[in-house]
Amino acid sequence: MSTVPTVFEGEMQLMNWGESSANGAWVKFWITPEDLEAFRHLKCKSGRIAGHRVAAVLVEIGDDEKPVQQLDPEKAKGGALAKLAAMLGDDVEFWKFLTHQFSLEEACESPDNAAEVIREVCEIESRSELDWHTDAANRFHSQIRGPWLKWRAQRGLK
Repeated sequence: MSTVPTVFEGEMQLMNWGESSANGAWVKFWITPEDLEAFRHLKCKSGRIAGHRVAAVLVEIGDDEKPVQQLDPEKAKGGALAKLAAMLGDDVEFWKFLTHQFSLEEACESPDNAAEVIREVCEIESRSELDWHTDAANRFHSQIRGPWLKWRAQRGLK
């Protein structure tokens, strides 16, 4: 007789979490009553007797039902694209380009203004995200870098 593992696959909502010296770390989720059936046959921790062990893979999802991108501290320092974006932000001609390209109400007149426009266009909070957030990098290339190179070529800038 072969056995089939019990598998829970469904959506959960984080209710609470905590830790204490007496009880250790814990996480509590809300699930639907129907989803609870996957757990009813399992034993829970009781006193000093441990409950069933289970493996879990949890992924935060957004309102669009897709995984939420988390900032990886190792990637937060910024790589080649972040450095390029910062370098461009120091260029006065790039400021003129941004003002024209995005029909800005107020002219871009500083590296901080340029950084703000790049973050807004690329839908990011930090230019460092350009190096690991694929959608942001694609927006940077298609809406900023590509048009910027054309802008420079049209004006004979090197």
